[in-house]
Amino acid sequence: MSKSEPSGKLCLRPYQNEALAAAFEAVTGRDGDKLVILPTGTGKALAIADLIRGWLSIHPTHRIINLVHSRELVEQNHAETIGHWPECPAGVYCAGLRRRDKDAQVLFASIQSVQRKADALQWADLIVVDEAHAIPHKDDTGYRAFIDALRSVNPKMRVIGFTATPYRLDSGMLHEGDGALFDEIVYEYDLVDAISDGYLSEPVAVSAERQIDTSAVRTRGGEFIAGQLEAAAMAGDNTTAIVSEIVRHGQDRRGWIVFGTGIKHCEALRDELRQRGISCEGVFATTPNGERRDIIAAFKRQEIRCLVSVVALTTGFNAPHTDLVALVRPTKSAGLYVQAVGRGTRLSPGKENCLVLDFGGNIERFGPIDQIRVKKKKAAAEETEAPKKQCPECEAQVPIGARECLDCGYEFPPAESEINTKAASGALLSTQAKDLRPRERRKVISVHYREHVGKSGKPCVRVDYQCGLMSFPEFVCPEHWGKAHDKARAWWSSARPADCHIPLPRTVADFIDMAKHAIRTPAEIEMVKEGKLWQVTRRIYAEDAAHV
Repeated sequence: MSKSEPSGKLCLRPYQNEALAAAFEAVTGRDGDKLVILPTGTGKALAIADLIRGWLSIHPTHRIINLVHSRELVEQNHAETIGHWPECPAGVYCAGLRRRDKDAQVLFASIQSVQRKADALQWADLIVVDEAHAIPHKDDTGYRAFIDALRSVNPKMRVIGFTATPYRLDSGMLHEGDGALFDEIVYEYDLVDAISDGYLSEPVAVSAERQIDTSAVRTRGGEFIAGQLEAAAMAGDNTTAIVSEIVRHGQDRRGWIVFGTGIKHCEALRDELRQRGISCEGVFATTPNGERRDIIAAFKRQEIRCLVSVVALTTGFNAPHTDLVALVRPTKSAGLYVQAVGRGTRLSPGKENCLVLDFGGNIERFGPIDQIRVKKKKAAAEETEAPKKQCPECEAQVPIGARECLDCGYEFPPAESEINTKAASGALLSTQAKDLRPRERRKVISVHYREHVGKSGKPCVRVDYQCGLMSFPEFVCPEHWGKAHDKARAWWSSARPADCHIPLPRTVADFIDMAKHAIRTPAEIEMVKEGKLWQVTRRIYAEDAAHV
C-alpha cells in the first residue's frame, strides 16, 4: 500500500471548516458514528477531500474508504480529491469504472462493488459515507453488512456520514431509533444560511394550476404505489396541460429538470416537450452508461434544454445552470422531495434563482425544505411514544406538555390560537412564509452572564440583556452537542470582535469567564413574541452597523 504525506490545507469555506472541526472533535472525543449535514450544492466532495487529507496528516498509516452508492459519485469524489490533492494515495474500486484498486490506502468505492468484498479489502480505520441517507437501519443490507464485516476486523474503525437529507422514509431520522448506524448529528449548515451567505441560489415556487389527483392512489411501504401513481399522473389531459405550464413558465429559463412518476410517464413528458420545440432527453436507471454520460454532458453544455427522469438525477448530479425544476411526481418521501428541489440550488453566472413547479402537492405535503424532520411510522402493535416539542432556544426535544425546557430552562408560552406561525402555502423556505408574530427592537444597557442548570442536570449559559427596566434572557449551550452546539458556536463567532480568534469555550464556566473580556456588548437586540414571552432572535453590534 502506497503512502504519501498530505500537502497544504485546501481552501475551504467557513462552514466547511466548521463542519470538519466538529467531525474531528466528535470522532476523537466520543464513541459512535457521526453525521454531518450540508445542503445540496455546498461542497460535500471538497469537505470529504479535506477530511481525508486532515485525517492522514494525523494518522499517516491509516486506511480510509469513501463509500457511495453510485458510479457517478465515485468518479466525482475521486476527481475532487485528486484535483485538490494530487499526492493523495488514492484508488478506485467500482465495477462500472472497471477499476479494482483493492490495496489503495484511500479507496473510493461503490457499495454495489464492495459489499461482498470485505475480506479482499482486509481492513479500514475510517469509512466516510457520502449521501449517507442511503444507509437503512436494517443490519442485513449491503452497507451495514460491509461496515460490520470491517468493524469485526478493526473494532476501533469509525464512520462519518455526509448528507443533505438526514432521514429516510422507512426509518425516520438517520441517528434515531433502534438499529440506527449513526448516533449523533455533529454539524448542520442550514439551507437558509447557505442562501443568505451567498453560497446557494434561492428556490422559488410558483403555484401550478394542474395538480395530479392522488386520492385513489394507495400507499405501500410509506410511498405511493408506483403503478397506480403513474396511471393517475397520465390520466386525461394531464400530460398536455402540465407541459403547457412548464413551457409557459420556462420561457426565460436555461436548464430544466422534470421529474416524472415512471419511465412511461417520463417518455410521454419528453415527447410532448419535443413537440413544443424543446430539446429534451430522458435519463433513467436503464439508460446505458455511455449514452447517459453523453446526454448529461450535452445538458451541461446547454445543447439540451431539458432532462426528464424518475429518480436518476436526484443525487450525485451537478449542473449549476439548472434554473427550473418541475415536480411532476407526487411523493411521500421527504428526502426525494428535498433532493429534487436541490438540483436547482447551485450557483451559476447570470442565474437569479431556481423556479420550482410542483404538480404533485409536495410543497403543501411537506412544507419548507429547510424545516423537514421525519419520524419513523410505528406499527400499530408498537407502544406509542409520548408526543414531543422542540425548544426554540437549544432545540432539545421535550414532552409536549412541558412549560420549561429540561435542558436550558426556556419557558414555553401558553398556546394562543390567534397567533399562526405555520408556513404559508407554497413556501419552499421558512423565510418565504409569512410570519405574523410581533417583533421588537430594544436598546441594550448591559449584559449579564450566569450559569443555568435545567431539570436535565446539564448546564448552559443564561445571557440576560438589560433593556431599560426590563431584562430579556437568551440561552447558549456550549456543553451540548448537535444543533444546540452549532448554535452556540455561531453565537460566539458573531459576538467576539473581528480581531479575536478565541474558539468557543468548552465549558459553561470558561464561557462566562472569557465573556468578560472577549465578547462584545450588543447595542440592540431584536426579538419575536412567542405567546406572552419574547425570544431574542438577533444581536446588533454598533461596529457592524457602522459598516452596513
